[in-house]
Amino acid sequence: IVAVTGFRLVYFGYPVPNTFYAKVSSDRLQDFIDGAKYLFSFIGEFPFAEIFVVVWALALIWAFSRLLSSRSEGGGGLLMAVAALAGVFAIYTALGGDHFAYWRFFQPVTPLLPIAPALLLVSLWWVVREARLAGHGMRLIAQMLAALLWLGISYGAYHQERFHLRKEFVLVKQGLEFGSLINDFKPRPVIGVGPAGGIALGYDGPILDLLGLNWVEMAHANPVKTG
Repeated sequence: IVAVTGFRLVYFGYPVPNTFYAKVSSDRLQDFIDGAKYLFSFIGEFPFAEIFVVVWALALIWAFSRLLSSRSEGGGGLLMAVAALAGVFAIYTALGGDHFAYWRFFQPVTPLLPIAPALLLVSLWWVVREARLAGHGMRLIAQMLAALLWLGISYGAYHQERFHLRKEFVLVKQGLEFGSLINDFKPRPVIGVGPAGGIALGYDGPILDLLGLNWVEMAHANPVKTG
């Protein structure tokens, strides 16, 4: 942490990158409102996120009840996992979320989200097996159908996202073309850009990043970020 912070001070002149200052407001209420929107958009749009949240909430209740019972094993570990996930979501909600696509702040913990639903399915599977509610063949068919349904829904969601991904490539292509076009202007103009795309790859003149991600003065210009 010390080494990374030192590098940032040398490179940016500030302890964290411009991407932080460009989006985080000194208005704490504004940050929380923006962060809440970020969190709810994740829950509403990320595949299966709403199911994961409900199951983890049930897991939290189970962990507490387990700790208060005579058989407390497993409750503490699950409670720690819930706290870790909730902590990550709470931190980035309080910081104001992000204005980039695909909820990048939550991506490091998204592989952990299916763990609680997986444990629940294993428990249900164990109950069905022990109660002899279905034979081996029927359980195997049910398992295959569940896997196919899960994969099908997941593929459908990500297949739909191809339209959003295509926009990113179009943005780069347009930036390259425009940068190459105005590269021949004499003198080369100073241009201001919003979404930067690929213009820096096609234009050799001065570019000002109006979002402030690559422009320190803009990132720190107004400490109260709105809109």
